[in-house]
Amino acid sequence: MSYFENDEKVIGALAILGEPMRVRILELIASVGPLRSMDILPQFSISQPTMSHHLSLMTDSEVLIARKTGRCIYFSINVEMLNAISSYLQKLTQPPIVSIDNKVRLPKVKKDKASKLSLKKNSSVPKPKVSIEAPDIEEIKSKLKKKKDSKKKNKKKKNKM
Repeated sequence: MSYFENDEKVIGALAILGEPMRVRILELIASVGPLRSMDILPQFSISQPTMSHHLSLMTDSEVLIARKTGRCIYFSINVEMLNAISSYLQKLTQPPIVSIDNKVRLPKVKKDKASKLSLKKNSSVPKPKVSIEAPDIEEIKSKLKKKKDSKKKNKKKKNKM
């Protein structure tokens, strides 16, 4: 039996790892070792709140372990959870148990409302409420130049008076 007796935790962790960005974060931590979020963030083109969201989900699902040292939180891989995921996936590759008359015997599944799994149709990454367009640098420069020029003209007028 796996470290996590409850397969629901493993399935939840698999759902969390369904997001490619989280797998990349996991790969980075696996290749380097324990990291702070401020060390991870520059490696990706996402905002700090989005990074915190990913790390929080991965910590809550026990894929990552958060260890506080002073004011810093270091994130490392939960080896037990990854081993549990591996053994769970390994179970799926085993051949089914076949009876003498070649009929497949299905395992009995409890049918209670709490154990039903719902599949997400949307990503758990929050979508931005407002899209931010890149500013027109030339337009900003020209506005600043006009403002500067008008200040110079006002100074000259004041000096003449």
